[in-house]
Amino acid sequence: MRAAAGRLAEWPPAAWRALTAALPAPDRTLALRPFLAELYRARLARTPREEPEERARVLNRLGFALSEMGRREEALEAAQEAVDLYRRLAAQHPDAFLPDLAMSLNNLGNALSGMGRRAEALQATQEAVEIRRRLAAQHPDAFLPYLARSLASLGIRLSEMGRRAEALQATQEAVDLYRRLAAQHPDAFLPYLARSLHNLGVDLSEMGRRAEALQATQEAVDLYRRLAAQHPDAFLPHLARSLGAYGLVLRGLGRSAEAAAAFAEGLRAILPFARALPAAFSGLAGALLQGYLRACAEAGEAPDEALVAQVRRAIE
Repeated sequence: MRAAAGRLAEWPPAAWRALTAALPAPDRTLALRPFLAELYRARLARTPREEPEERARVLNRLGFALSEMGRREEALEAAQEAVDLYRRLAAQHPDAFLPDLAMSLNNLGNALSGMGRRAEALQATQEAVEIRRRLAAQHPDAFLPYLARSLASLGIRLSEMGRRAEALQATQEAVDLYRRLAAQHPDAFLPYLARSLHNLGVDLSEMGRRAEALQATQEAVDLYRRLAAQHPDAFLPHLARSLGAYGLVLRGLGRSAEAAAAFAEGLRAILPFARALPAAFSGLAGALLQGYLRACAEAGEAPDEALVAQVRRAIE
């Protein structure tokens, strides 16, 4: 794999751009994640520091791939270097590089959050939102999708800091934007609508608005079921995560048997991923297992011992 990545990383610029455009994003493939990380690392090693724009572009891709593999410290290092490069480029040529700076700041916020550095993560994400809001005001067709993405991230960062009302406001704005975008271009934006609905359900649940949370998480699960039926490698982990949120809401409403069924479905969805990439997926599998066992106990049902044993073997 490393040798193949090294050979591809030597391709000339035009061929490299065509290759990267054809490759799936790291969060849309399980099998190719290790290869993508090797490929972008090899390309970075072959990109001289005298080419800051290309280095920043490769660093963004590398950080994304590393993050999706659960290699958080390396992902943070790549994301921070990308921000530093784009900040210098944007200072010289703002029209050309402010969009890239906003993207890299959004990625940096995600990476910092993954390391538990929540205040810094919030600061980076807020800066990304501010830049993208200005860009979207000038060119809405081009930048509203990116504003929606940063708003969704901002909602998560605010929720992590316990600022629930502000989190709900940001997440609701993201949902509203993605609903409009998905109505026009469903193939492109339904995955983002599903993710923002999941986040909205979590925010509403944390504020005790359980009936609304149930509606949002149910819609997210329904969308992810459709997406996972078409592209299981890309969307089964997202379906599992949304089933976990849906199960928690059902438990809060006293519907323990339905919650147990949701957690069990989530466990079956995430199990092959936890086996293949435990660093990235064992945390989710463990949370789903805990929710499943509690819901079964509350419902007075015996858990599926075979499923429980398989999950424990995958994550221990």
